[in-house]
Parts: sequence; C-alpha cells; structure tokens
Amino acid sequence: MQTFCPGGEIGRLAILRGWFSQGSAGSNPVQGTLIYFMAFRYFQKSDFIALTKTRVGESKIGDSIACFYEYQLSASKPNYIVLGIQEDIGVLANLGTKGAKNTFELALKAFLNMQNNQFIDFSNICIGGVFDFEAIYQKEDFNISLIDLRKYVETIDDEVSRYIEDFVQKGFTPIVIGGGHNNSYPILKGIYNAKQNALDCINIDPHFDFRALEGRHSGNGFSYAKQNGYLNEYAVFGFHENYNNQYMLDALWAQNPEKCISFESLIFNNINYMDAWQTLLSKFDDSIGLEIDLDSVAMMPTSAYTPSGFSFEDLRRFLYFTKNNKNIEYLHIAEGNVAHQKHAIHVPKSIAFLLADLLRK
Repeated sequence: MQTFCPGGEIGRLAILRGWFSQGSAGSNPVQGTLIYFMAFRYFQKSDFIALTKTRVGESKIGDSIACFYEYQLSASKPNYIVLGIQEDIGVLANLGTKGAKNTFELALKAFLNMQNNQFIDFSNICIGGVFDFEAIYQKEDFNISLIDLRKYVETIDDEVSRYIEDFVQKGFTPIVIGGGHNNSYPILKGIYNAKQNALDCINIDPHFDFRALEGRHSGNGFSYAKQNGYLNEYAVFGFHENYNNQYMLDALWAQNPEKCISFESLIFNNINYMDAWQTLLSKFDDSIGLEIDLDSVAMMPTSAYTPSGFSFEDLRRFLYFTKNNKNIEYLHIAEGNVAHQKHAIHVPKSIAFLLADLLRK
C-alpha cells in the first residue's frame, strides 16, 4: 500500500502529535516527549487495483469502487466512506489479547475481491483511507504499564475523532473497520463535534464496554462518551451476564433493562433473536449509530473469543434489517483477531460479507 508524500491534495498526510514515555515502564506521563509521525493515509485507485485479483470476463468490486478523491456525493442516498483503523493498543490497555491491528487490511482485500454483479450497489460508497499507528508499535515493545498504554489510546482518540468530524461535516456516513472497541469513543466524539448532537447507539456485544473512567481502553469507550455528552441513549444487545461486572450492571441494566438485553434471557426464554432485535429497534428514533463487536459471534476469532453467542448469519440479519429500517449514522465493526494464519481468512471474509449486506440492492 502506497504511503503518499506531503504536498498535493491526494498526497496530504495527517501529522499526529503523539505522546511517548521516557525512562522505565510506568514512568509519569508528564515526563513524556511530544513527537510527530504519520497517522492517516488516503487511498488511491492504484491501491485497490493492487489488492484485486483480476480474471478475464469478470468484474470485481476493486475494479470499480471509488476512492475518496474521485467520489461524487449523492443527494438521495447515504454517502458511505470506509475507514480502517490499524491498532490493538486499546485492547492491550484493557488487558485483552492483541491481534486486531491488521484486520482492516485483510478485510479490505476480501471485500475488493467480491464480484461486482447484480446483487450489490456501491455507487454510494467510497474507500477513504486508514489510520496507521505503526510508529507507536515501532517505538514500544508493549511490555509497559497500563498507564502508558492508556495514554497512547488518548492519542489515537484525538486523531480518529478529528477525521471522523471532518468526514461527517463533508456529508459522509462513516463505516469504521478494525482495531479495538476503544474507537467507539472517538467516533461518537467526532460525530458529536460535526453535528452538535449526541447520538443514540446500539451495540451488539457480549460486553457493555462501560467500565470505570480509569484511563482509556477498549472497555470504556461508551462510559467516556456518555460522561462527555457524546452519547445519548445506549443499548446493548446480547450481553453475556457472567462477563460484565456489577458496576456496569448497576449503571446500565438495572436502569434500563428494556434496552440492555442479555444473551441468556434470549436463549433460556426461547425468544426469537430477530423478534427481539426488531423490538429493540422500535424503541429508538430513526437515526442510530450501530456498533458490531465480533465478540458477539460464537467461534469468531476475536480479542475475547467465546464459544457461546449469535451465529454469523444472525449478525447479518440484524444488520440487513437495520439498514432497511433505520438511518445508520455510522457503522463500527471491531475486535476481529487475525493474529493466527487460520484466522486470516475467517475474520476478513466475515467483514466483507457485512459490507456487502449493507450495500445489497
């Protein structure tokens, strides 16, 4: 994938101000050093061609899909922009398992190699670019304190929220793929800054991700968003009762059980998943943010793998019904783990299916 040089419009690069610790692990954050490194890379058409396997007599998505700079805004349909985030620092800062860093690159390749045929309409979507935090990985071996990791997450927050705000102001609906679920916070922040309106959000997730405000990580994106006024109504669909602490249960489930639906309440009461999903959606106005944590799918390779959960077909049905019945203000697909070779097909192709379902005619 090409790294562009500063100067031209297509060649513009984000220059990220990053905090880096000095001294031993666990050093005081105020002793850090401010440096600059590249954070966001725009795509060119040549990038898609390089990732697409051509075949005589066939047309692939990668042959025809637009990049940001050649896309023409539509006045009648959502204008989706696909953005990737290459990091799993937020997962590590939440004591999780790394492996989400390279998910987007593989998912993009899987999507671009789908067939361009009668079932898909990508006239209202473009591929924007990718947030690349490789400089942080080159700086650290990550045998560092949680304090330091969480400071890095704050740096990621600042950069992601700034670009989300800019794209939303331009008229785009973000589709954000890859990285940890920590990125829910800067997405919500960016949309709030662009529209000056807190968004309702539904999260399909075994976990509330509403942990204490203890420093930023993948487990408290929504609690920070709520605290700062970026999140309005919040619902969690399919949470696992034994994998959420009492603090979060008291803060969310006890306050609004109709919008926090446990997976156990569905399976032990023989409730049809789609019926429950439609009932939950009916409690919200037309516009929502939709969060999909791949942890919610049984046997999906993720940062918090589970043997019990929704099937992937369930997830596809939830998304397809939602896109036909609500205005999705953003879609965020997080936590896919591609650390092992056997996962490098499973997770990316799953994400490609979700993108195709969103664009299905």
